[in-house]
Amino acid sequence: MREDALLNGIFGFFAERVFGPRRRELFEQDLKQVDLEGGKKAVVRLEALERSIEQLDAPDTADSKPGAHKRPPWGNVSQDSRPHERD
Repeated sequence: MREDALLNGIFGFFAERVFGPRRRELFEQDLKQVDLEGGKKAVVRLEALERSIEQLDAPDTADSKPGAHKRPPWGNVSQDSRPHERD
């Protein structure tokens, strides 16, 4: 690729987006778009985590539903995980 083609694009970007008179307006538009995308991804991830926690806390139904996963041997996530004292 030719250097002059790259430089024209780079200089155009800086002239318009970084140093241009509309730089604040363009930046705010870009920032809103990034915020919307990031917010949607965060909601999807949060919902997935909540479903995983619900599945871990649900009664063990691995025998009754095909493809269901068995509960780990240590039990529910919300159980007390402190070691018990010996006599």
